[in-house]
Amino acid sequence: MLRSCTFKQASLSGQATTHSLLTLPYAPSLPLRGTFCRWSSSAMKVILLGNAGAGKSTLSRLMLAKRPAARLSLDEVAFLGGAERRPLQDSIEDVRCWILRHSSWIIEGCYADIIEPVLVSCDELIFLNPGVDVCVANCRSRPWEPEKFRSRKEQDENFDNLIQWVRAYEKRSDEYGLPRHRALYDSFDGKKSEFTQLCQYETVWQYHSSRQL
Repeated sequence: MLRSCTFKQASLSGQATTHSLLTLPYAPSLPLRGTFCRWSSSAMKVILLGNAGAGKSTLSRLMLAKRPAARLSLDEVAFLGGAERRPLQDSIEDVRCWILRHSSWIIEGCYADIIEPVLVSCDELIFLNPGVDVCVANCRSRPWEPEKFRSRKEQDENFDNLIQWVRAYEKRSDEYGLPRHRALYDSFDGKKSEFTQLCQYETVWQYHSSRQL
């Protein structure tokens, strides 16, 4: 059974528009790298920002279900291996080069320090802020992520550290925390949306599919 849900969206004029959308009973499982649809030729340049477990990958799947795009998780450019970060400028340059290679894309991540310098390239910023409890619940239900961990056992061994890290979101002062994410969102003058309900993730594809050419 479909449910209704609303979200507010800021436009370039600064006015907030309230959208009412229908909620799908489930989110389809699709390849993260993009689905290319014959009936859509419109481009999008979207950045998804939020805490670990906020649902960035889920939302990107829903958006890619209807519109062709490349996808970049900032985890891929942020680390040398393990927990050691790459030099910030190297990560930023890699993202800029990646953007130049793609006409339509979605970038997702929690790295405000990488996202801020490339915001000028995006047409839309979506801030996923469903609350810490929701993020923790999403982390608990995650399947094995082979792109991040060599085995499910290794992922499970890191689980307690992940949950502590996620719970600290609202108090963190670094590039991963809510204060920096909020400041980044508020400073962006382009089209932006803040999603605080999971039902909004399941329905955003309807809004984006309506923009197909």
